Amino acid sequence: MNRWITVSVITWMMIITTHFAAMAQSELSGIEEDGVWMDWRERMKLLNYTPRYFGPNAFPLSELTDGRIGKRWELELRGEYHEAAGDRTADLFARLFIPIADGRAGVEMSGVVGETYQMSRTTQLRRHAAECRPPEYCIGDFILRSFYQVVRSDRWLDLMLSANLKTASGNRLADARYTDAASYWFDATAGRDLFRLDGGRIALRPRGHARLLLLDDERCGLSPKRRAAFRRGLSGRLYNVSFAADYSGF
Repeated sequence: MNRWITVSVITWMMIITTHFAAMAQSELSGIEEDGVWMDWRERMKLLNYTPRYFGPNAFPLSELTDGRIGKRWELELRGEYHEAAGDRTADLFARLFIPIADGRAGVEMSGVVGETYQMSRTTQLRRHAAECRPPEYCIGDFILRSFYQVVRSDRWLDLMLSANLKTASGNRLADARYTDAASYWFDATAGRDLFRLDGGRIALRPRGHARLLLLDDERCGLSPKRRAAFRRGLSGRLYNVSFAADYSGF
């Protein structure tokens, strides 16, 4: 009886030893591929806090408007898909807008309520990310925006200013998806109709947008780090059909 117990113990020890030897060999392959093996906590110290090295929702650019604050409540829930070299991202975005004083001001709350992604091995190493796929539920940052209508004129132009706050509610910093840092920024948006026909049912309108972003992150010595963003676009109306195109960048 004791002999069988001894044989069983030795067998289990051999299985466990073989298992850990295989894991060690896997880690060794990672060392040979990357050059240096690094724990995910150490990788986080190498994160580059710029839009190029983070996910598409880490530094959000709000939708380009026409420079006028709406007069109606708005509730939006939409799916989004972003594809870049080595990064495929799908998310669910929610937004609530509340007008104040008949469109002279407004408040908006928005954020990504769920996100999934798939990064290539090359992108993972370049961003110093821990995982290629989300190992847990990924949620985005909560954003609070306040709007102020400075100028509202059909003859001249429409000018709208906004103050915005992004909380550090997003997770998966280890995968370079969200910055885990609060930030705030100020926007100026202007628009003007080039022409209006049939009581405004036909119109063509250029739009412009400028932003000053301040990112607060003491851990990386970026307190605060300033970035400028710009957007320009063109929108139009043809009776019950509308269209818009815009170009943006940091």
